Amino acid sequence: VRAEDVASAPATLAVIGMAPAGRGFAGTVGPAQAVRIFTGAPLPAGADTIVIQENVRDLGGGSIEVTASTVAGRNIRRLGLDFSKGDVLLEKGRLLDPAALSLAASANHPQASVVKRPLVAIIATGDELLPPGSDLGPDQIISSNAYGVAAAARSV
Repeated sequence: VRAEDVASAPATLAVIGMAPAGRGFAGTVGPAQAVRIFTGAPLPAGADTIVIQENVRDLGGGSIEVTASTVAGRNIRRLGLDFSKGDVLLEKGRLLDPAALSLAASANHPQASVVKRPLVAIIATGDELLPPGSDLGPDQIISSNAYGVAAAARSV
């Protein structure tokens, strides 16, 4: 909708079309007109605000009543709000965890240069060391450090 048409509520508007996600509305929103828009759809030409459906009442016959006033820019996520072309999103050396992979995908990067995680072997030595769950003799201890070191190596 146009904010000037719903600056004071209630306001009656004619619904002139729909903008589903992935397929925008091809026309232009004019005075006292509205387009039903779904999350992810681009803002139609002529519109400058979005009224949430909880603040709309269907009057039938292609008309709606906006029950709460709003201002320009409300409920809109502008293009480039999250990041802009040229922004460094992931620093070199960062572990590609689920959040990093999602960020790269949202920036439309289908590939990333990576370094393979090294293969690490941890060998605990000593006649006194036994694995957890063992029955210890008087001169023996549990080989606990090997497990902590292995976990630390896996975490990077």
